[in-house]
Amino acid sequence: MTEGDYVYFTIELFQSAKFFGNITWNTGESDGRDSDARTALVPCLRYLYVIRMPPEYRNVTDEIKRRSENIFGYTFALEEEVNPFAMANYYALVIFAQVVNQTIALGGNPLDGGALSRRMWNRTYTILGQDIILNANGDREADWSLNQMDVETGKFVPVMEYSAKRKALEPSRDPVDNSNRKIVWYKRDSPPPNEPKCGYRGINPDCRAKEQGSQYRKFAAAAPNLLEV
Repeated sequence: MTEGDYVYFTIELFQSAKFFGNITWNTGESDGRDSDARTALVPCLRYLYVIRMPPEYRNVTDEIKRRSENIFGYTFALEEEVNPFAMANYYALVIFAQVVNQTIALGGNPLDGGALSRRMWNRTYTILGQDIILNANGDREADWSLNQMDVETGKFVPVMEYSAKRKALEPSRDPVDNSNRKIVWYKRDSPPPNEPKCGYRGINPDCRAKEQGSQYRKFAAAAPNLLEV
């Protein structure tokens, strides 16, 4: 299943070896199968939410790490980031405070939960230097990228990026020459078919008929006298 007929997807809500494991082919040959794993990951595409880290965001997460250690005795690992779900709660409280203040300023009822909720929808909030976008249904629209393993380096690099603010899916730029990156289809010039030739379960009637015909021809070649009887 590594001949270009399949494309594999993994989804990471955020990069964290602690929570999701280290999704890599390189184990230092601890199991002797690094080359096999690298081949298997070539047709893999990784869907990853993009978390922007402007200075304001970094200042808050550094403070969270400091308090986490001093108050709760939990020390973050060297490259471990604050869980985005914790930050999402922070955003929710900031948005709630803004909407409550706006409601009071306009003479509305701050105890009307339904009205407060609707006032939050279909808006963009700037928090910690980031655009937090809530759509008309009240759902947050996040930036994300589609990463693919570079065959030469063995590292995953972004090939497509979605901007929630622009509502656009665009090719990623190569930092070296600023050219558009493209998805490289393993051993192919185009995406593989949406479904394997014999179906996902291998029970496509056409394939079954061809398989049975092939088996009949092999049997006929091996035992012609039996067929005559």
